[in-house]
This record gives sequence, structure tokens and C-alpha cells, in this order.
Amino acid sequence: VNGGKSTPKLRSPFDAQPTYSHRALTALHGSGMLKYWIQQNHDGLPQKAGFPQHKLNEIHGSWYDPSNPVIPMDGNLREDLFQDLLNWEERADVCLAIGTSLSGMNADRVAKTVSRHNSNGLGTVIINLQKTGMDGRSALRIFADCDDVMRLLMEHLSIEVNPSSCDPSFHPECQISEDVFLVPFDNNDGMPAECTSILDLSEGKQVKLTGGPFKDDIGVVQCKNLEGHYKIQFKHVINKKTGKTAPLVRVLGTWWVESACKGHGILPGGPIPIVNVASKMCASDGEIKFNEQGPPPYTLKEQNPYDVHVYYEGSSEREDAMKLREKMIEKFQWMRFYSPKERPIGPHPIPMWEADFGHYDNRHFWSDVCDFIEKEHGNLSVLIHPHSLDGDYADHTKNAFWAGKALDLRIGSWKR
Repeated sequence: VNGGKSTPKLRSPFDAQPTYSHRALTALHGSGMLKYWIQQNHDGLPQKAGFPQHKLNEIHGSWYDPSNPVIPMDGNLREDLFQDLLNWEERADVCLAIGTSLSGMNADRVAKTVSRHNSNGLGTVIINLQKTGMDGRSALRIFADCDDVMRLLMEHLSIEVNPSSCDPSFHPECQISEDVFLVPFDNNDGMPAECTSILDLSEGKQVKLTGGPFKDDIGVVQCKNLEGHYKIQFKHVINKKTGKTAPLVRVLGTWWVESACKGHGILPGGPIPIVNVASKMCASDGEIKFNEQGPPPYTLKEQNPYDVHVYYEGSSEREDAMKLREKMIEKFQWMRFYSPKERPIGPHPIPMWEADFGHYDNRHFWSDVCDFIEKEHGNLSVLIHPHSLDGDYADHTKNAFWAGKALDLRIGSWKR
């Protein structure tokens, strides 16, 4: 979108930086005027300009999403992204076609449909230097350098355009360490979940793709590039008949991690691009099963044997409770951790955070968890009890374990 002006030669296409137009569109989104961006390029420049990943559809693939590799000219669009495109095609009343030739790609249908469905000042606006087959059907046609047009538009709207910034911002409770994060997605298929799981992108950690043409392929985190994005070497199956694989390094943009921490997948209700491959740990009588989902052949109590509740009142206790949470996440990575409840809920009389043992086979670690909590709880009250539906009085009293002061749970009306 730079109007053909000369630019410095880059060592790598990954070093490319956003133009003024990328930053202006980001500012338009921030002002509420631009709702969504269907990106036909692969370069990650919108995200580098600060445009939120969950408001983008990279319909033709991306250099920064290993689950959505660049699609060849004779390839097929990813089904979930194409359906999302169709939804926006019907919803939009104004479409800005900026810097595109509209030369027949499937995504061009958005500009055509919006132009056909809307009139009276709405419809499709085309901005570039060359002619397109849509010129006669556009509501407004501007032959000019995109950056020049966007500067005039931002000045007219009195909207400030900020410098490029894609530095991720993480809530302290989501970032355990530099490359280890808590995300509200299932650690098997990457789908949204009520509990959190660990996404560990430290060097040497194994990850698995959740979708795309190489779904379920395994990769190993190698390092970060100069901008801090993660380089991951995958072994892709290149011949399904023989099972032959070939190594290929792909890049995961840090904006994907930030987006995942905020609960955003590739699309609303969809998965995040990658999850960790569960390491194999050994218990005294067999292998731990990590956070298995779905209805196993156990009763409710057996499916998850124990719940842990850590209570706090006031900012000081809350800080201590979150520190204990971080320690437990690091030590007991097989456990499931849930978002803090900042007000009383159910039988719990004060704010608390909750975790559970995740799977019946983890029941043997009861003593390990209790011993750790006994040592680390400080002045906090911590309840560990057999998992059951609210209303099971015994499991919350005589069968329960308290570290610290036992609180009066709101269970007076429960059947004894």
C-alpha cells in the first residue's frame, strides 16, 4: 500500500513493518469505525500495527500462524475462515477495498456483495492506483496512494494515528514466566474451556497443531526471532500414503499468545492454533492422564477426585493467594486451574480461586498436594474436599481437609 515507492531491501520478509495505512486502519478500529479486517496478504503487518488478532480473518493464510499456512493459488480456503468471510459478506454495509487489485480471488466477493446490497452513500470504496473490474460498481473510487488518502481521512476525522506497536500485554495472572502462560482453552484440542491450561512456549517444548492442513502435526519450539515471535520446527506429513515427513520451521506471532490469554481463538468459539503435547509423568502405579475431557466411564465423584479452594479477603491476602496459585501451577501441571471468583459464590463465603485434580487417575497425589499446601499456605485458608455436587454435606465437612483457619461454609441447608 505504499504506492510503488522504493523501500529498503529487507534481510527477510518477516522484517517488514507496517505502513501508515496499516496504522490508520488500526486507529479507525480503535475509534469504533472499523469492525473487521479480511486480510488477503500473509505478512502480519496489521498485527504489527496493533490491530487485534481476533478482529482479523487471514483468509489466504499467514506467515505467523502455523495452523493456517499460506494457501497456494490452486489450494482450498480453510473452511472455518471461509464461513466467517461469508458471514461478514452478508453483515457489512460498507467495505473498504484498499490496495487490492480485485483480480478474481474468492475473497473479492465481499466487495462485490456489499456494493450490490447497499446504496445511498454506503457500499464499496476502492482505493488504489490501478484500475479494477469493480470500479464502475463502487460507491466511491479513489485513484491515489493509499497512505496519502488515509492521512487526509485521519486529519478530517481528527483521529490520532499512533506508531506501530505489537508488544504483547499480558495480565499478571496469565503469564507464569517469560514463555509460560495460562489460557482458557482445552490442552487437548485447543477449544475454549471453563478451566485454564498451560501453554508453554519455552525452548524445547513440544506443541501440536489444532487445525489446518497439518492438523495434529508435532513441532518443537526452537527460539525467538528478532521481534520476539516463536520459531517452531514441525515435522509435516508430506505423503499420507507412506507417512513420509519433512521438517519445516514456522513462526507463531506473539499476538496469538496475547489473544489466547484473553480468551480469543482463531474465530469466536474456535480453537487456538497450538497446544502443548502432554509430557509423560509416572505415578507410583502408572502414567498420569492429563485433564482428559468428555464423559469417562466414571461417576461424577470419580471423574475428578478432589477440589481445592484457596480463600482470600483484601488486597494483601489476594496477592498471597495469587502467589500460591503460581507456585501450584508450576509444581502440579496436571491440575486444572479456574479463574478467581472475586465475590462469594455458592457455599463459599468469601472470594477464592479453585483448582481440581482433573482426572480420577490423579487421586494418588492427594498427599503431595496436601503436604505442599500445608507448607505454603501461610495465613490463607485452603479447603480440599472430594469432588461432588454442591449439596453433599459430608464431602465438605468430615471428608474435607483444611489448611489454615476453617471457614463457615454456607451449607446449613444441605442434607446431612
